[in-house]
Amino acid sequence: MAIYHFSMQVISRGKGQSVVASAAYRSGEKLFNERYDKVSHYQNREVKPETFILKPSHAPAWCLERVRLWNEVEHIEKAKNAQLAREFNVALPIELTNEEQRALLVNFVDKTFVAEGMVADIAIHRDDPQNPHAHVLLTIRPFNEDGSWGAKAKKEYLLDDEGNFTYTKSGAKRSRKITTTNWDDKETLARWRSAWAFYANQHLRLAGHSVTISEKSNEALGKIEEPSIHEGFTARKLAKQGEFSDRVAINEEIKARNKAHVKLDEVNQRLERITKHERRFTALTPAERTELKQLAKVLRMYIVVDTLEDKKKILARWRSKLDVQEEFETVEPKVWASLQQQEQAHKQATALLTNEAKRIMTTHYGNSLNSDYLNRMVVSEMSRLGRPLNEQELRTFCEAHREEELIEELEKITQQPLITATTARERLTELQRDPLANAEEKKLLALALKLFDDYYDEQLEKVLPSFNKKRTPLQEKEWLVAAIHYYGKPMLSELLTTKSAVPLTKYSPAELQLVKGYLQSERTYFLAQQRGSSDGAEEVFAFTQKMPERLVKDVQHPRYQSFVLSECLAHGILTTDEVMTLASALRAHNEQGETVYFNESYGGKLYPMAPPTQLLNQLLRGQNLTQILSDLEQQEKIKQQLQKQIKRKKR
Repeated sequence: MAIYHFSMQVISRGKGQSVVASAAYRSGEKLFNERYDKVSHYQNREVKPETFILKPSHAPAWCLERVRLWNEVEHIEKAKNAQLAREFNVALPIELTNEEQRALLVNFVDKTFVAEGMVADIAIHRDDPQNPHAHVLLTIRPFNEDGSWGAKAKKEYLLDDEGNFTYTKSGAKRSRKITTTNWDDKETLARWRSAWAFYANQHLRLAGHSVTISEKSNEALGKIEEPSIHEGFTARKLAKQGEFSDRVAINEEIKARNKAHVKLDEVNQRLERITKHERRFTALTPAERTELKQLAKVLRMYIVVDTLEDKKKILARWRSKLDVQEEFETVEPKVWASLQQQEQAHKQATALLTNEAKRIMTTHYGNSLNSDYLNRMVVSEMSRLGRPLNEQELRTFCEAHREEELIEELEKITQQPLITATTARERLTELQRDPLANAEEKKLLALALKLFDDYYDEQLEKVLPSFNKKRTPLQEKEWLVAAIHYYGKPMLSELLTTKSAVPLTKYSPAELQLVKGYLQSERTYFLAQQRGSSDGAEEVFAFTQKMPERLVKDVQHPRYQSFVLSECLAHGILTTDEVMTLASALRAHNEQGETVYFNESYGGKLYPMAPPTQLLNQLLRGQNLTQILSDLEQQEKIKQQLQKQIKRKKR
């Protein structure tokens, strides 16, 4: 799967390096070095690199000629220890096609480096299919607007209080070196590293993949795996030839340890999932358990291969948006055609993978199972073992995974955004009015609503045992559970008791000021993605760099975004109209002349938003607030006691 690798170095004459030779090695081309009167050519590449050059609009046309570009650099840099070029190396996501990898590089390099004034010489190496990567040589000296070379740095003389020159003991004027760019700053490098993860993830998302990468360490991400080291082409080639490579050997040891850690973690996660859903299992009758498997189809939640899941969500969001827009404005036929083409391709890809699993099962066992999920799981296990399962193993394996199939269905239903429950209720109401409606669909929708309601009742019981669930609509229960998770119990207590004139919110006004610009740029970028483009990604990334990481996560969350916007409303940063507009795809007038807002993700009407205190009081109206505050206080005391016990055990 995709890995994060971004390393940078400086090509320097002081280290005995030549930038012409470096370019020749990375590009695989024969280049003549004028400074040393020699030809540099490296012919040991099994696969010819894919190369191209990107330049700023004001840089001269000859920059696109590799041999002239780097000879000009060798010529303009006079010092014997001069820095000639900056190079970075990135690992390309193997989930992307060659064309998609190239598009990712062009987008990242153009927006991150070329836009800053650098010329970028790019070479993609695909000698090892499992390790596609790119080398990018960047000019260190900027270009002036007239196309001439600019200065790397300038001299600034140090003056005294009266504006006179100051001098050293030897009589020389005191001065200091001022760089003309920030390209050597540590903060800039950190931004570049973060930008690579951002652009790679956006292109993976655009291609329909759920995998993501991060520049953060495994420890910072809370992962149990040890990070592997970069092996490089030479080390991999030695290993393929049967020779010893210490870097490959180290990684093999790390992989073995990680495999054991991951296996244990998977067992723990499975036990947690089964425990988490135990209550819902006991609440379902045998007939309801069977019907549960059909719910995904009724609610348009098909079980598909993981790598296609994100693409399916993107297409569903796109179609929902167009369905709503079609009622109030004209949608261009080519937009519909593009969506239908992608949906057809996705359907074919899913069918191919499902049919392949059935074919393999039929080949080895005479027929496939009646569950696509189990077919895929068995084929995956066969691939892991390198052999078919015998009859007893197959029976045991299926019994063990039938419960997990039910868990997967439950999680797909209970983890859906708010609009799913609302849509299910509206559809059920519509069917109940129709005497000719499908009875099976009505029964399944009723079961779905039962599951939604039971799920949120359980969540509320854990935190607010005195909460009167019977008197509260399902939609409000979901919002209250989301509020508990968003604010946390201590802050929830403060919000319910505060009498201050200053609005109490999770984020400061300064942090919330960035939300409007971020959401506007995110929407523009999302629409570009639907057209198959990545335009606007740099603006979204710029906002993520300004905002706290936790705020970015909350504003991207399908439920928490509404609470962030309600805080903007409380501080007067956004008006009610602006809040509703930012959270919706569009607004229109219904037959009664009222303004109706539609949700961007699923095409459903939005839940009205208000400042946090007002919203919570609305959700808890008719409840005993004194008892609820007591519940929250008791929960906090229990938490503190548990923390003390953990500390004692550690000692």
